Amino acid sequence: MPSRNPSRRPAVPLLAARVIAALCLASVAATAITEAAPRLKQKAAQLARMKAEKAARQKAAHQKALKVKADQKRAAQLRRQAASQLPKGMGRATGPVTFFQTNLPYDPRLDLKTDFVAVHQHGSPHDQTEAAIRSWKAAGYPVHRMFFIGSDAGAIYTGGKWDGMPHPEMVETDRDGNPIMVGRRPYVVPTSGWLDYLKEMIRRSIDAGAEGILPEEPLLHAAGGYSPAFKDAWQAFYQQPWQPPHESVTNHWKASKLKSELYLRAVNDLAQYTREYSRQQGKNVRFL
Repeated sequence: MPSRNPSRRPAVPLLAARVIAALCLASVAATAITEAAPRLKQKAAQLARMKAEKAARQKAAHQKALKVKADQKRAAQLRRQAASQLPKGMGRATGPVTFFQTNLPYDPRLDLKTDFVAVHQHGSPHDQTEAAIRSWKAAGYPVHRMFFIGSDAGAIYTGGKWDGMPHPEMVETDRDGNPIMVGRRPYVVPTSGWLDYLKEMIRRSIDAGAEGILPEEPLLHAAGGYSPAFKDAWQAFYQQPWQPPHESVTNHWKASKLKSELYLRAVNDLAQYTREYSRQQGKNVRFL
């Protein structure tokens, strides 16, 4: 009979070892799941909350858009009703009689029920101005476009934002070379390039639905007449070298006459362009 070795322990069966290992792994997994459960639950709640907030924002935006559209429709109805009640010989029978100017898109708080509205946005991007024109038209208003003809709001043209080239030479200056400005808005000599810039403004306004063009402040100042562009205009108009306006009464009179002539030509040019372009579009846009 074989002898036993008392120092040697009996081997654990392989199956039992695997069972023990599996139980250990299961215990570890259960512990991990138990610990992760609150975090997963929190994450799921966060995602659900974000989804609900997004849906709420979309619903609010949709309701706001519907309200704006309803306000515009109601405004148009009220305007038609008011126009039908005007005494004979007033309102649409003879043309607009009242208006106001604004730099804002349609707002029910500004709905004054006038005969038309003039959108006047100083130095704003074209897209922004055109959107404002369309918003007032949607509310039933005939819309006119107002802009400065004699000064460069936002320095769009003189600062080179329009064609990529600054034009300091056309900024009106006094005898000491100081630019004539209101705030940051320089007054300008109406060169051909400046008129091209205004014509684009007119064209885009008509395309957006403007029914009238209202340029304002066609002027050059008595203290001006010293800029390079004005000197060039003097040479072209009088066929002689420029003379400082402050040196004699005759020079001052010539400078004043030229200033009037330059803006008379500018207004006539823009009025003709407005008529021609609007006719090409099958419209009858007024230039006031």
